[in-house]
Parts: sequence; C-alpha cells; structure tokens
Amino acid sequence: MSHGYPLGAFNRFPASVLSRARFIASKRLEGLSLAAILALLNSEEDSREKAAPRAKAASKRAKAKTATSKRAKTKAKATSKRRRG
Repeated sequence: MSHGYPLGAFNRFPASVLSRARFIASKRLEGLSLAAILALLNSEEDSREKAAPRAKAASKRAKAKTATSKRAKTKAKATSKRRRG
C-alpha cells in the first residue's frame, strides 16, 4: 500500500504496518497511554502466536487428506482400466 503526497512522492508500507499505525492513532484519540496501547498490541501478537501452530496442524491434516483421496481416485481409475482391457 502507499500513500501519495501532492508532489507525487510515495511512501510504501505493508498493509499490516498501516493497520497497526491506524490502531495506535485511534487508541490515542480514545485517551489511552502508549504503555496501554503497547500492552494491547503485545496481547494481540501473543494470541496470534498461539493460534499459528493449530492452524499449521490443521493445514497439514487437510493436505494429507487431499493426497490420500487423490491416491484412491488414481488407484480406482487404474483398476477400472484393467477390468475393461
């Protein structure tokens, strides 16, 4: 993402950085201190880190299941060709 300036210069930042900056700015407007905002950001990161291993394991299970079903389909096709032949 980028934000343009009137003279045509652009600064490029990842979307995650922009959303984090917007989050900080909104919390400052609500009156929170920087220490309180930092605590909120750290707790959010901690919860993401805890969720990541679960998501990775679920992804591995889904890939294994897909691979197994593909092998079964291939095997079934080969068997039916032999029977016809």
